[in-house]
Amino acid sequence: MELTAALSLIKYAVRLLILFLCFGGTYVKLKGSSPWDVFSMLHAGNFALEGYFAGVVLLILILCGMCVQERFFCRILCPMGAIFSLLPVLPYFALRRERENCISGCAACTKKCPSDIGLPELGSIETRGDCFMCQKCTGICPKGNIHCGVSGKLKGNELWFTAIRAVFLLFLYLWIGI
Repeated sequence: MELTAALSLIKYAVRLLILFLCFGGTYVKLKGSSPWDVFSMLHAGNFALEGYFAGVVLLILILCGMCVQERFFCRILCPMGAIFSLLPVLPYFALRRERENCISGCAACTKKCPSDIGLPELGSIETRGDCFMCQKCTGICPKGNIHCGVSGKLKGNELWFTAIRAVFLLFLYLWIGI
C-alpha cells in the first residue's frame, strides 16, 4: 500500500474519534482543540491563544501538509471526507470508464482528478471511496467515455441523478443519526 493511500485512512480514525467523543459527551469540553477556532482567531487579529495549544499544533500540521501535498486536509484528515466517501460505495453512484474506448496513453481523467485516483472499469463493482464526484474527469475526457454506475447509461451529472444522490445521502445521515 502506498504512503498516500495508507495516510488517507487517518480520516476514518478522526471521524470515529469525533463520534466517540460526541456520544461520550466529552467533545464539547475540548475547548481549544479546533484548528479552525485558532485560524479564525488569527484572522480576526486575536493572538491570545493560551489554552489553544492542541488547535495551534493541528493548524501547523495542516499548513505543513498543504505545502507538501495538494488538498492535504481533504485527503488525509477531513472527517467529512470519511462520510462523503460512503456515497460512491454503492456501484450505481461510482464513475467508471471502458478502457478499450480510451485513447492510448491519454490518462486525462486521472491527471485532472483532484483526488488523484484512477477510474474503475465499466461493469466492475469496484468503487473508489475517495471520489467525491466533482465530475472533472467527465468534462476532460476527449471521448466522453466516463459513465456513472455499472451499466454505463448515465453520465453522472444529470440533475435528477444528483438530486437522488443528495436525497440518499440525507436519508443515510438521518438513519445514522447525525
